[in-house]
Amino acid sequence: PGAWGHAPHRMGPETHSPLRRTPRVTYFPRFAEPVMLLWLIAVPVCIYLGTRIRTLSTLRKWGAVTLRTLILLCLIFALAGMEIIKKNDRIAVFFLLDQSNSIPDDLRMLSAQWVRDMAGAHMIGDDAAGVIVFGDDASIEHGVSPALAGADGGEGMGEIRSFVGGDQSDLAAALRLAMAAFPQGYMRRIVLFSDGNETRGSALEEVRLAQAEGIAVDVVPLRTRSGSEIRVREVTAPSQINADEPFQLRVVVEATHAGSAELQIFQRAGTERRMLLPQQVQLQPGDNVFLLTQEIQRAGFYEYEVRIDGAQDTIAANNMGQAFTTVQGEPTVLYVARNVESERHLQQALIDEGINVHAIDPFSLPTSPAQLQSYDSILLSDVSATDLTTQQMSLLEAVVRDQGIGLVMIGGPESFGAGGYLDSPVERALPVDMDIKQRKVMPRGALITILHTCEFPDGNAWARKIAIASLNALSSQDLMGGLGYLHGKGDSWMFKLQAVGNKEKLRRTITMEASNIGDMPSMGPGLQMAYGALVNADAAVKRVIMISDGDPAAPTQGLLRKLAAAKIAVSTICINPHSGSDQGTLQWVADQTGGEYYFVTNPNNLPQIFTKEASIVKRGLLIEKEFQPVLHHDSELLYGAAGGFPPLHGYVVTTPKDNATIPLVSDEGDPILAHW
Repeated sequence: PGAWGHAPHRMGPETHSPLRRTPRVTYFPRFAEPVMLLWLIAVPVCIYLGTRIRTLSTLRKWGAVTLRTLILLCLIFALAGMEIIKKNDRIAVFFLLDQSNSIPDDLRMLSAQWVRDMAGAHMIGDDAAGVIVFGDDASIEHGVSPALAGADGGEGMGEIRSFVGGDQSDLAAALRLAMAAFPQGYMRRIVLFSDGNETRGSALEEVRLAQAEGIAVDVVPLRTRSGSEIRVREVTAPSQINADEPFQLRVVVEATHAGSAELQIFQRAGTERRMLLPQQVQLQPGDNVFLLTQEIQRAGFYEYEVRIDGAQDTIAANNMGQAFTTVQGEPTVLYVARNVESERHLQQALIDEGINVHAIDPFSLPTSPAQLQSYDSILLSDVSATDLTTQQMSLLEAVVRDQGIGLVMIGGPESFGAGGYLDSPVERALPVDMDIKQRKVMPRGALITILHTCEFPDGNAWARKIAIASLNALSSQDLMGGLGYLHGKGDSWMFKLQAVGNKEKLRRTITMEASNIGDMPSMGPGLQMAYGALVNADAAVKRVIMISDGDPAAPTQGLLRKLAAAKIAVSTICINPHSGSDQGTLQWVADQTGGEYYFVTNPNNLPQIFTKEASIVKRGLLIEKEFQPVLHHDSELLYGAAGGFPPLHGYVVTTPKDNATIPLVSDEGDPILAHW
C-alpha cells in the first residue's frame, strides 16, 4: 500500500496527523504578459522629465510627477495582466473507511473512532474533512466540511449509517467518489483505511489520476487477525457443454490450517434450485483442489454455488463461490399462459416438435435474468400487461436485448394493445407497435372516468395517478373524458370526451384539475353526463370507471337501463366506505350495466385497476371474423407451409415497426405474423 502515495501510517497515538500544521496565508503578484514589464524603464524617464518643469511650485510639481508615475505604473501593470494571488494552505481531507466483510467489526469501529479523534483534535481554522464508506459500492457518509470536528454548530461524526454491502471491496470506486466530491480552494488529501483486499476495479489506476491532480493519498493498513481461516478461492466450470456429457466442476479452497470441512454444492436451473450430495473433505494448509464430476441431461443455463463449512474458520463471508455453464441440447421454451390447461393444444404442438416446455402462469414469471438463462425462448400466450409487474416486463425486454433470448407473443383478447402493452417495455421488444397509425378504419374505444376521491387520505393526489394510468393505457385514436364534482362548479367536466391525441396535453389538464375534486352528493348527474357523451360516440367499446366511497345518492334504475341498452358498462371502485350499504350501491351499479366491481383497501392497487379497466376499452383492436391469411413476404418461419394456411377467426390489430419482417397479413393488410 505504501506505493500508492505517501508512506503508510500505523494506527495509534503516535500516528502523524494529515491535518496538523500551522495555517498560513500569503499574497504574491502574477503577470499574464510579463514581457510588458519592460515598459518600466519609462518610469524613471517620466520622473526625470517631471522634475525639469519650472513653471510650477515645488509642491505642485512633485504632486504632478507622483500622479503621472502612478498612472504610468497602472497602465504598465494592466498591459502585463497583473493579478494578486492569495495562497492559503487550507486542507480538505476525505477519510475512506473499508466496510467490506473482510474487515472485522472491531477494526471498523476503531477506524471510525480514529477519524473522530483526528477531526476533533487536529482540525483548525478553515480545515474541512469528510468520510466515505465503501464495500460493494461507495457512499458519502459525511460531506467535506468543518462540521466533522463539531465546528460551526455541527454534531461531528456519528455512527456510520450508510449501507454499501460487504461482499466486495471496491477501493477504486471510493477513490473516484472522493476526487469528484472535493470542494474548490483547498489542498486535497485522501486517507484510506483498508486491508488492501481489492476485489473490484483498479485502485492503482485511480491513485495515479489523483496524483496527477495534486491529491495526496495516504494509507492506513488494517491488519486483520491471523486466526484459522478457510475460503473458496475459485470455482470454474466449462462455459459450454453438451447434454449427457460428463464434465468437471473445479473448486479451489484455501486453508491456513489442516482440518476437516463440509463441501456443499447447489445447482440452479431457471427457478429450480437443488442441493447436490454434500461431501466431507480434509483440508491441508494452502490450496486444496477438488474436481467434482457432473452430468446434466437437460439443455439450459446452469448456475453452481459452492459453500465450505469448517470448525476452524473466522470469516464466513468468503466461504462461497459460483460458476456458470450452458448445456446445449433440445431447445427449452418458458410457456406463460393465464390458464395453462386451456392452452394445452399449443403446448402439445411444441412438445411434438421435440421442444422442452416449462409451463407457468404469469404470476410465477421470474424476476431475475439468471432464472431465465435456461430458456431459449419465452412465449406469452394471451397474457395481459396487468398480469405482469413493471419489473417483469422490463426483465423481458432486457433478456431479449442483452442475452438473445427469444420472445413470442400469441394474439388474443389479452394480448398486444388489447392487453394494455402500449408504451410498455414488452412493446419495445416486439416487432409491432400497439398504437394504430396506418389503418384508415380502426375500431376505437371510449372511456370516461368519474372521480370522487376527496374523502380518503391524499385522495386527489391518487386521482391524478389513476387518471394518468388510464390515459397511458389508451392509444392516440381512443376517446377519453374526465368528470368530477368540482369546487365552485358542481358536476363538471375536467376535460370533455375527446381523442387522446397528444397525451402530454391531457396529462397537464389532469394534473391541474384533479386537485379541485370535491364531495359528490349524487351519482346520477355524472353518469347522465357520461351517458350523453358516450351514447353517440364513434367507438366500438364504451366504458365508464367510477371511484367513490359509495355515500352519494344512487342513480335511478332508468338511467342504468339506458346505459346498459347503449352497451356502456360502468365499473365501480369502492374505497373508504362509511357503511356496508355504500358498497352495495356501487356493486349494484356495476351489476346493472355489465361492469366490474372492486373493493379496495390499499390505494397502491388503484393505478393497476384503472389500467386494467382502460385496457378493456382496447378490445376495439380485436377483429373477430373468419379470414384467410395472405402471404406477404418470404420468411424462414414459413418453410414447410407451402400447402397454404388454414382460415383464422380473429386477430389483434397492430402496426409493424420499420425494420420488422411481415410474412403474413390479413385480408385488410394487418400483420398476422411478424418477426425481427
